[in-house]
Amino acid sequence: MNRHLLTVTFALGLSHAGAAGLLHALNTAVSATPAPVAPLEVRVDGHALLTTEGTDAGAYAPLPAGPHTLEVRAGGRTLSTLKTTVRDGHAYLLHSAGGAGTTLVDETQAFEDAKVSDGRYGKALILNAWTAPVDVVRGKDVLARGLQPGAVIAVRQEDMTPDTQAYAFRQGTRTLNSTLVVGAPGATGIVALLGPGGHGPGEGVTFSTVSPLSAWDFLARQGSGGAPELSFARFRQALTDAGLEATLKGKGPVIVLPPTDGGVQAAGTRGQPAALAKAARVHLLASFPDFEKAFAGGADTPTLSGQTLRLVFRDVPGDTSGFPAPFFDDVSVVFTPITVSNGVVWPVGGVLRVK
Repeated sequence: MNRHLLTVTFALGLSHAGAAGLLHALNTAVSATPAPVAPLEVRVDGHALLTTEGTDAGAYAPLPAGPHTLEVRAGGRTLSTLKTTVRDGHAYLLHSAGGAGTTLVDETQAFEDAKVSDGRYGKALILNAWTAPVDVVRGKDVLARGLQPGAVIAVRQEDMTPDTQAYAFRQGTRTLNSTLVVGAPGATGIVALLGPGGHGPGEGVTFSTVSPLSAWDFLARQGSGGAPELSFARFRQALTDAGLEATLKGKGPVIVLPPTDGGVQAAGTRGQPAALAKAARVHLLASFPDFEKAFAGGADTPTLSGQTLRLVFRDVPGDTSGFPAPFFDDVSVVFTPITVSNGVVWPVGGVLRVK
């Protein structure tokens, strides 16, 4: 079964101010039937920086700005050596596929490269973080042939639609993997092929989204065009009623789990204006969840209200995607985390219970 790898470097990077970037090291198997893989060790200029736990595991660490030599090791041997210059505040994805090679991608710069000639942000950005050329296909349209490792293509804003679109990565007639992208207004989506993942024929895919707007302004933009399922008018009013508007407009970082208007409507009494305003602080996280713990069984995450939410990944009956879905307590996540100028917006499909 293919596995959806959720990259959260862009969110975690918010907590590392000063002359540093953030490194996310991802370790995957390379065979069709995954064999045990030694933990991945990353050294910077000869000093140990981080170690992953094993196959399909990731680890995060601040990376000092400036020129560095990164050494990637596993099982007591050096897999690869990379020379790079780390830029202040940038997030980097280091993907190692054992003997198949190692790729380092500056994700922050990749987002900047998505700007199109008229100055607007494109709605989708595709990068190949795999170790071989791939073709990128959307529907019947071939967007790129032989996209080289580390190369990036931008899908222009006017070529995106507000509904869900399927993107596939291919080599010849073989489809390596596919993913779905929703064209949320005011945001750029990034899709990265991270293989070989060793899960059947499919390689891992990450999808993340970034917006140049503040959290408050991003929520205000939704529903005015683009994806109608991402409208948050009722929650924005609840934030105002709870005195939290300035928090979402401020310097941050803020991590907000906004319920969609449809989710509020379906929440019954929890979605009534007074109850929603009371729950507003529960929808603001005090820190980003620990995804390793969440995948392993569950991660407790504090909120600004003092209440703790539990993030879990579980299979959903009738879901044919093959990917476990994230839930905060009993409320499902409906969209990938969206990086905004002062934090992260992670839309959910209902109103969280006040305990």
